[in-house]
Parts: sequence; structure tokens; C-alpha cells
Amino acid sequence: MPRDRVSEVSDDHSFIPGIHNYCDRWCERCTLKHRCETPLTRTRHDTCAKSDGLVTVTIAVPTPDALIAMAPFPRQRRLLDLAKDYAIGANVHLEQAGPTLDKLRKDLPAPERPRLDDAVAVLCWYSVTLFAKLGRAVGQCSPAILRKGPHVADDVDGSAKVALLGIDRSLRAWADLRRMGHRDSPGPSSFRRDLRKLRARVLAEFPNAPRFHRPGFDEPSAEESS
Repeated sequence: MPRDRVSEVSDDHSFIPGIHNYCDRWCERCTLKHRCETPLTRTRHDTCAKSDGLVTVTIAVPTPDALIAMAPFPRQRRLLDLAKDYAIGANVHLEQAGPTLDKLRKDLPAPERPRLDDAVAVLCWYSVTLFAKLGRAVGQCSPAILRKGPHVADDVDGSAKVALLGIDRSLRAWADLRRMGHRDSPGPSSFRRDLRKLRARVLAEFPNAPRFHRPGFDEPSAEESS
């Protein structure tokens, strides 16, 4: 991005510093994206890339198994294993249940159909996001990284809090699917048990996470968003 555009974004005081660090990255649904630099920066960068012919750089991202292997402690590896197993199971289930969910949608009253669509979208989004956020939290728990200062512990709790919010939203989405008649096996009840077990592990590992104050999102006047 040209320097004048970087300066323009950085000098806009309507943005909330650090808000993008503790969101679920679902910009399309975020009610505070107008206060976040990330969507605007991404849009402008894409425009510059098209017009200026910028070089694309590929960044190596660790695989889930690599992230699990890098976890500092065995209990954290078990935590990430649970998140990975849930993500794989939920995605496979939703893919295989596609025809069943399509039929269920057609049988539902028209006003209920958007709720089913939303539940499926929430489950698909957070099945991936949960592992990513917990991987970030666990990855910063090594003593060497924590010694860098209290801001690291805060960042760990912030990432874990986003995962907890995603778990809660996923629990509600599975409950919605069950209420609307989706009971394939393994189905909503089984995945809700997995999520409750994962939630208990996250709270045991990061007990301060629920009290973490996310910039923007946890303000008294903030709307329900990420």
C-alpha cells in the first residue's frame, strides 16, 4: 500500500486500536468493521495489487498437527486434539448431511429457513476458527514467550476468549438445528457434548479468558458482533 494511504488509515481516530486481534475474522457479519483498520487495509491492498502489480508472497502456515506438536505442555496438546477432532467431525457431518439439511429446509416454514441457514453458516465458520484461536493461545504459552511481558498473557486470554465465544455460538447453532428437526447420527447432541467438554478444558487452561476485555466488542454500548 502506498505510504500516503498507510498514513491515512493510521491517522483515522475512529478506528479502535487492536480490535482485529480479538475478533472471529468474520468481517461480513461484524457490526464494528467500520471501526477496524483490517477490512479497509485489505480492500486497499487488493486494489493496489491489481493496479500496481505487486509481488505475491506465500507464507508457510503450520498444519494443525504441527501446531499440536509445538504446544508447550501435554494438557495443551490434548486441548488442541479435542478442537481438531471437533472441527473434522463437524465439517464431515455437515458435508454428508447436506441432502438431509436441504430437505429439512424445504419442509420448514419460510420464516424458519434463514435460521437454519444461519446455524449451518455459524457451525462451518467456527469449526475452523476455534482451532485457529486456541492454536494461537496455546502457541504463546511457552515460558520463553510469556517472559516477554504481561501483554503476552493478555493476548493469550484474548484469543482464548474468542474461542469460548465461538463455542457458545456453536452450541446455540447445534441446538437450533436439533429444534428444527435435524437429528442425524452423530448429530447435534453428540457435537454439543464435544463442545461442552472442549469449553471445560479451555476454561481450565485459561481461567482468566472470560474476564478479558476485548477492545470495542466488550464496551457497554457495543452491539452484538464478533
